Amino acid sequence: MTAIDAVNAKFGCGAIAPAAAGIRRDWQTKFDMRSPRYTTRVAELPRIAAR
Repeated sequence: MTAIDAVNAKFGCGAIAPAAAGIRRDWQTKFDMRSPRYTTRVAELPRIAAR
């Protein structure tokens, strides 16, 4: 608990929490916008670039 308190003190309240605290989801997947072949076509997978 001390480590969690230290991280939250450095990065702000709620930066990390124990897994038992649960996860709040304010978003939902847009299922109507995906391809019918979303699991079989590699070319249709989204691409992400990190710099």
